[in-house]
Amino acid sequence: MKYFSKDNNYSDGSTTYWFEVEESDAEYLSTINALAGDVYGISDCSGFLTVVDDESYPIEGNEFVCDYLLSNCVITDEIKNHD
Repeated sequence: MKYFSKDNNYSDGSTTYWFEVEESDAEYLSTINALAGDVYGISDCSGFLTVVDDESYPIEGNEFVCDYLLSNCVITDEIKNHD
């Protein structure tokens, strides 16, 4: 997974960090038909993390995919401070 941008939602105080699926991740995410180049986000609202699709809708019902994305889309201090 490759980080590429973030969005701040000032109405609810959340920040979504966007990641692109790389070829090496696509095989693990095939259960949701993820392809290299697809985009997923990790939305952080006061420390509560939610996995979202490219339209900011939560991904629900597939714990494997959510766990994989949360484990591989690491939000570092560098990413948090990136404009």
